[in-house]
Amino acid sequence: MKKDNGRKFALWGAWLQLGALIGLIYNVIGVGGAFQTNSQNETIKAENLANEISILLVPTMVGMITSSVGGIFLAVALFGKKYRAPWFLCFLIVYGVLLAMHFPKGTFLGSALCIYLICKKNEFLAINTEQGCSDNRTQLHA
Repeated sequence: MKKDNGRKFALWGAWLQLGALIGLIYNVIGVGGAFQTNSQNETIKAENLANEISILLVPTMVGMITSSVGGIFLAVALFGKKYRAPWFLCFLIVYGVLLAMHFPKGTFLGSALCIYLICKKNEFLAINTEQGCSDNRTQLHA
């Protein structure tokens, strides 16, 4: 039961990480559209452009909030629930590398996460082999 709850936290955390990406894509498309509509006018008013861009920042903020909640879920799954699965290891390594690209705080957090995962990789991979062994034992006795 404990591992199942950790799996739910891990899945929710992974999906919520898409919030930042969706907000960023919406922002880039919207800002491009704002510049395009303002460039079609003969006179570009800075107030109109600033107003449109400030409205477009709201979805980005919502995406960052959902991504932060997803990060908390990932931390709960990893450290609190001790959820270990091979897919989770791969996801967290990619997440750590992407996080390490954001200098300076992200570099420290992403590097620390990658180092932690490399040190604990046997825990993630051992679960897969233990499940395989227990499945083989039940098949042999059946």
